[in-house]
Amino acid sequence: MENFYFFVIVDINTDIIEHSVAMTSEDDVKSFDQVGNQMIKVARSMDLHVGERWNNGNPDTSSKLLREKRVELLKETDWMSSGDRVMSDAERQYRQDLRDIPNQPGFPNNVVWPTKPQGET
Repeated sequence: MENFYFFVIVDINTDIIEHSVAMTSEDDVKSFDQVGNQMIKVARSMDLHVGERWNNGNPDTSSKLLREKRVELLKETDWMSSGDRVMSDAERQYRQDLRDIPNQPGFPNNVVWPTKPQGET
């Protein structure tokens, strides 16, 4: 079985993982040239982390965890939009603010979570 060298290609300006590659020789590594990207050796293929931020040797999964939290909070408010119930402006805004969290300028490192409307469970 051949040895594979796994690398992630990280955009040097954004620290976003562009893609991952597996190479079979050190010569392949030397011949691989990406302008504006950094090639970082990793222990295994990281295809699942493409599009995530690189964080000092690991894919940064904080954005994934924040998105999961946001989805849970949205699920908790699904009842607000069910059936013939009319949502209040505060409920509608809260749900929209939750959906907009990934668009915040500081995401995922500096997130401002919206406040749930008073009197809602």
